[in-house]
Amino acid sequence: MSEGLPCDYLWVDWLVNWWHGLFWTQAWGNAAEWFGAIGTGGAFIAAVVFFIHERRTANRGQASLVFVRKVKGAYVEITNRSDKSIFDVRTVVDPMSMMTALTIGEVNQTPAMGVGGSNTYKYPSHEYYLLMRRLLKEKARRFSANSPNQGDVEIPAGEKHEIFVPELMFNLDEAYVLFLDAYGRSWAVNSRTRKIIGAGQYRPKSERFKERFSSRWWIAKNEVHYIWDNYMDHRSGKPGPPE
Repeated sequence: MSEGLPCDYLWVDWLVNWWHGLFWTQAWGNAAEWFGAIGTGGAFIAAVVFFIHERRTANRGQASLVFVRKVKGAYVEITNRSDKSIFDVRTVVDPMSMMTALTIGEVNQTPAMGVGGSNTYKYPSHEYYLLMRRLLKEKARRFSANSPNQGDVEIPAGEKHEIFVPELMFNLDEAYVLFLDAYGRSWAVNSRTRKIIGAGQYRPKSERFKERFSSRWWIAKNEVHYIWDNYMDHRSGKPGPPE
């Protein structure tokens, strides 16, 4: 640049040259090359995702043929529909979250021990929520979520086996069936949802966060309805505290 030019002009000239340098074709290539590189990278990522999916599907091939369900109130039935045995079959009890216990239907259809009335199934009352919260806390203290009820059970191909899980009698817990497939891989199956997951992740953090968020949202709605029904929504005036 020439000497004696104003400082502002030198600054603008440098900025323009720098901006054009960002799009210098010789340094960065043209648009066609960019799109080609992006397409190649996208194809590679798609291939990796497909490979992982196929590998995971192949790994859980035998586990997907193990059918689990709750029967007879407090029994879990495991049916091995694969052509190989499964080993070290056991159950692990995990207390339900309050939201799960109130929405699966079994607890809701149970008489609410004098609270909630006929509206318990459609919208549990505040007292019913407090009752469920107290029972769940007691259950959590009484039972350990990591203590198996039974272990070292082998189920041959084409056969079934039942495990008695006394905690399921209260409809406040859910059982996970853990087992090893013929290749030594660990799996867990939820007896309620029948979802197959890795045995070391039978309660992933994402599921716990979702249940916690749903519980907080339900509590907020419940509190609003409770306050409105008992203290505000009355034509004859503000009622007294509920009996």
